[in-house]
Amino acid sequence: MFTGSDAPDFVFVPAFAAGDICVPKPDLALNIASFQEMTNAQVTGYVNILADAGCERIYSLNRDRSPYNGELSTVTELLATRYAVEVVEVLPEPYTVLTAKPPKNATPVVTDYRHVVGRLL
Repeated sequence: MFTGSDAPDFVFVPAFAAGDICVPKPDLALNIASFQEMTNAQVTGYVNILADAGCERIYSLNRDRSPYNGELSTVTELLATRYAVEVVEVLPEPYTVLTAKPPKNATPVVTDYRHVVGRLL
């Protein structure tokens, strides 16, 4: 266990090892583009581990639901079980449309990534 000045500033923990966190209460958890690939049970388990550890804030940059994932309701809904969530508008349009235009015959891709911040209930 880390304490005082020995405590790390950042700890990177894969979702499968989230229950093994052995650092002081985390201040903030970040999840970028992996919740959208998990099942309801996996996201709920991850969120519960963080909330039970006393993690005050969570930040998510995920699609609310990947179009390819039938085992997930929505990320925001699952975060809201333990956190007061708020969508933060960072840009006037999704960052994915700020890139070069796709070819005229390209198949449209769902890119509804959302910046969501949650505070522990």
